[in-house]
Amino acid sequence: MEKKIEVRTIYSYISAYRAEIMGVAIVWVLWFHSFLHLDFFRAVGVNTFFETLKTVGYGGVDLFLFLSGIGIYNSLSKNTLSVYYKNRIKRIVPAWWLVLLAVTFYNVSKLGITVTPIEVIGIMTLTGFWSQLDNQGNWYVYFIMFIYLIAPVLAALIRESKRRFLTLMEILLVSLLITSVFWHNHLLIAVERIPIFTVGLYVSSERDKLKANSVGWITNIAMLIAGIISMRYCLNLGDDMLFEYGLWWYPFLLIAPSLAFLLAFVFDKTKKAFLHFYALLRTQGKAALEILIISEFLLPYSIVWLEPIVSLRIYMLIKIIFSIILGIILHFVIDKMLELCEKPMVKAKVF
Repeated sequence: MEKKIEVRTIYSYISAYRAEIMGVAIVWVLWFHSFLHLDFFRAVGVNTFFETLKTVGYGGVDLFLFLSGIGIYNSLSKNTLSVYYKNRIKRIVPAWWLVLLAVTFYNVSKLGITVTPIEVIGIMTLTGFWSQLDNQGNWYVYFIMFIYLIAPVLAALIRESKRRFLTLMEILLVSLLITSVFWHNHLLIAVERIPIFTVGLYVSSERDKLKANSVGWITNIAMLIAGIISMRYCLNLGDDMLFEYGLWWYPFLLIAPSLAFLLAFVFDKTKKAFLHFYALLRTQGKAALEILIISEFLLPYSIVWLEPIVSLRIYMLIKIIFSIILGIILHFVIDKMLELCEKPMVKAKVF
């Protein structure tokens, strides 16, 4: 009697290398926000490929949110709501407050930038972006806190449904209809990311059913190809269409899940050959939030003196490298501080 070979699930691949994929995503985002162009190759096609890859580097956010949806569903399955929210606050607020308040103080004291008390409250409560206040920093941190807040509702809708895929389609349809309200509004960049996070929740909920068999492979490759074709079409439209109607982001509903699976598969098959490199990616992924915050706010002030000394390409490369290093350091410092704060106070012995 032949032994039945068990087929791994798509979830098992992605969950095993979730942090590594996040490490790729944060580098992609840093590259997108930089002026680092890899256009020095002799082959024009290679230069075009890297330039296109940089142009769509915002997709690193969608990749990260898809993976966050997977992780959040797991967290909600294991923890009470109070523990879940406590963990989310611990993950976001310390790094956000530490860096943003430091930068705000520097802007006011050294640069003479006026920051009102209302704007400070907006930063502290992570509501300033939604109320469209000035001097609020990066939209992503505001959105991730918001999506973590409503995630229990989205996860419950999927978990309690007998037809989860149909429920997912319904949520995506409602989400996409809601985004139309935010056309021509700067909030669109955040609101339009709700669907990809929801897809992550769904994949996690169906962890035992989505197999990495021939059907799974064909589905993921078809999604990736369809996403790339639609992205190429969208990129040929004018900037007004891309930004005002959010056409930058729709293709990544197809690209992000399939790309995450393909990256995880490659990591799994090559883990022995690139063990140390993947360990670095894993560390970057765990510190992705801190790396982003450092890159966006703190680092530009600390290495600005380098800009007139070195070429723009070298300056941008240094900025990316230092963002990663300082972000990782900040992540582990905050982790240790939280660990020390949570240790029960040991009463001194009285002799």
